[in-house]
Amino acid sequence: MKSWLSIAVKRIPLWLFLLAPFFLFPSPTKALALLGLPLLWVLQKRVRGYFVPRTPFDWPILLLLGMVLVSLYATFSISFSLPKLTGLLFHIAIFYAVVETVQTRRGLNRSLLLYFALGLVVVGLSLLGIDWSTAKIPLLTGVTSRLPVLIQGLPGAEAGIHRNQAAGSLLWFFPLQVALLGTWWAGRGRDEPVLRYPLGLAAVFGLTFLTFVL
Repeated sequence: MKSWLSIAVKRIPLWLFLLAPFFLFPSPTKALALLGLPLLWVLQKRVRGYFVPRTPFDWPILLLLGMVLVSLYATFSISFSLPKLTGLLFHIAIFYAVVETVQTRRGLNRSLLLYFALGLVVVGLSLLGIDWSTAKIPLLTGVTSRLPVLIQGLPGAEAGIHRNQAAGSLLWFFPLQVALLGTWWAGRGRDEPVLRYPLGLAAVFGLTFLTFVL
């Protein structure tokens, strides 16, 4: 029994990936799936002796959660605020899962590869879902006006993803890209797996360029 619990706890990033749709796009019909997150933390407490790993950000996160309770008291509609609440809880869970994973070199390398893969997903969603009708660079208008908006109907972006929202998402990838490129350029990072693949470098340059263009 203990071995099965240990395996389940080691796969917490996978479980979070499976739970992502329920937390990012919550609805009353999916409410039971939200219990998956506290269940994972209880399992981790049983196997590892703690609910989440200790970090210097524990108190700020706890304060943030406390203010969420205040906002729920003040909100005009719980159903309207629910996606923000579940999204915050999910991203806190992601933070602690990453902290746990990067404790080993192998986990760090896998996290970097996953980070770049997510960056490619964001680029793909941006190219297929941005409403380019308000592009701010005239030279690109002829190109962007021909791009179809294939992804529509998302909560909060029914007509397409706003370019500023896409740029804000891409900026999350930018600092690490600059750091890794600087390390690689200095010759100290050529052994990093993510930099051995042309796809990784293409993601860095592509994401950086798209961030500035948007």
